[in-house]
Amino acid sequence: MEQSLKQLSMPLKMVKFFLLKTLVFEDVDGKKESKNDPELGKYWASLGDGIFVNDAFGTAHRAHASNVGISANVEKAVAGFLLENEIAYIKRSC
Repeated sequence: MEQSLKQLSMPLKMVKFFLLKTLVFEDVDGKKESKNDPELGKYWASLGDGIFVNDAFGTAHRAHASNVGISANVEKAVAGFLLENEIAYIKRSC
């Protein structure tokens, strides 16, 4: 899987985003997503351009490589619009 992601991401340098979905099931070179393997987070972060947008409210609480690992290896990590909307909804409900 690792090589195929690298190959897929190369021509995408000219587009605005690269979406990786359902990474919780991924195991690259024996490194587990759910264990927040530092090398796996670093690898996934290397596929992008230094910006990580988390727009998954349902997984934002997980200390997985696809959240914490990527965030630790990019220049900017931000909440996306859907995540911001969920937080705003919760604040209004309280």
